[in-house]
Amino acid sequence: MQNHVARIHAIIHKVSDFSEQDSRELAAVSVTTLLGDVIQRICERRKDKDIEVETAIPAQVPRVRGDAGQLSEVFSNMFMNAWDAIDKKGKIHVNVGVVNDRVCVSIQDNGKGIPAKGLKKIFEPFFTTKEVGQGTGMGLAVSYGIIKSFGGEIRVESLVGRGTKFHVYLVKYKQREAIEDEKIKG
Repeated sequence: MQNHVARIHAIIHKVSDFSEQDSRELAAVSVTTLLGDVIQRICERRKDKDIEVETAIPAQVPRVRGDAGQLSEVFSNMFMNAWDAIDKKGKIHVNVGVVNDRVCVSIQDNGKGIPAKGLKKIFEPFFTTKEVGQGTGMGLAVSYGIIKSFGGEIRVESLVGRGTKFHVYLVKYKQREAIEDEKIKG
């Protein structure tokens, strides 16, 4: 009973955070800093598996338009899902690059993968591929909403037995936006 109450509390908390996101100011955010923090935090906390984390993050990546706290939640959700998809030993690759006018963050695991039937529902609230009691089914739904609210998009590809790869495309923060933001505030 306590586990169910805790899950319901977590779901309500995520939904209320998501509903408040429109009131937050968007700013220039460094995805490299956020990713570094997320990876370090999760790897220090999770010692239950032998997972090698490889990163390909260039030194110079444009900042993106968003909210640092919400983007941290998105990357945490995706990194934790990648971690959970691996049974005992595996790899997670985190890549950052620029595609056209957007910054792309890719998080790939070599875990169990997601069946095609599940891929169609992956961003729906309360859908989860995890065992009962292991997930709320809100992480990717909330992440999808956050990224959409910033003008970005999430794409996923997966093969059962081979792993899953998420691509998060974010809009670059442009200097002229900063000037326009100052005019609005001033």
